[in-house]
Amino acid sequence: MSVINQMLRDLDRREASATERAGWSGQVKALPPPRCVSWPRLLAVLGGTAGVLALAATLWPMFESQPWHGAGTVASAPNIAVATPPPAVTPPPAPPAMPALTVPMPVVKSAPKAAPKPAPSPPTTVSDPAPPPAVLAEPVVAIDKRPLGQAGGERAEAEYRQGMAAYRQGQTAEAVTGFQKALAADRRHVAARQALLSLLMAERRWTEAQAVASEGLALDAAQSGWAMTLARLQFEQGQLAEAERTMATHRRHGEHSPDYLIFHGLLLEKLDRRDEARVAYQKALDSGKLAPALAEAVEQRLR
Repeated sequence: MSVINQMLRDLDRREASATERAGWSGQVKALPPPRCVSWPRLLAVLGGTAGVLALAATLWPMFESQPWHGAGTVASAPNIAVATPPPAVTPPPAPPAMPALTVPMPVVKSAPKAAPKPAPSPPTTVSDPAPPPAVLAEPVVAIDKRPLGQAGGERAEAEYRQGMAAYRQGQTAEAVTGFQKALAADRRHVAARQALLSLLMAERRWTEAQAVASEGLALDAAQSGWAMTLARLQFEQGQLAEAERTMATHRRHGEHSPDYLIFHGLLLEKLDRRDEARVAYQKALDSGKLAPALAEAVEQRLR
């Protein structure tokens, strides 16, 4: 096609006649000459295009970060309720724990060892003196002024040890009987009362345990531990006012015990006597004898 185009252009320049064109079909026409490309102009166009692309790459992140970007998509989306988490609620400080409803078994002291008998002295050899004149001396009669049988304290101790022996062998019923016999012989036998309280409370015999603790306090008001035990038993049976009254009655003997003060404070707080409870809590805290965890619990109650 390039040769034909060249011939047609030559004919046009020479204004060829119709005769010269006769050999060509009227449908064949010369193509326009190719346009000459200007390289400087082409480079300018390419440079402008590259600049537009670079500018678009720079501005695109800014476009993406605009809050109105994608507004059309959000508007067309269905309304979705977003659940808002409830605000964190700080739980109220937990009160100090009630004292354990148990009484430890007493520690049995070993029986004192009997003193060893002195060794008999060797016989001495003496010369036989002349026999004295026969004189009949009156016999000396030793009068035993002790009551028949063992004394009350000794009998109570013997019954107590038998009860502890039965307890070690797992014979609970026999142990309870032994401790009761010990108290019957001597009501002031502290170890027997403590052991009996321990077993009765372990078996949840609350009424009997309450009677034993009450009798012990009547005999010895300085036993603040028994006062706490009795008040705890009363509290467990719903006798809140009686429990607080027991603690108040023996407070003079228990005010140096932080456990006693805290328990009394708890009872006062349950009776809605909060000012008095705060006083008891503060005394327990000021003693400096509380464990760190218990001290923290008391401080929270005072806030």
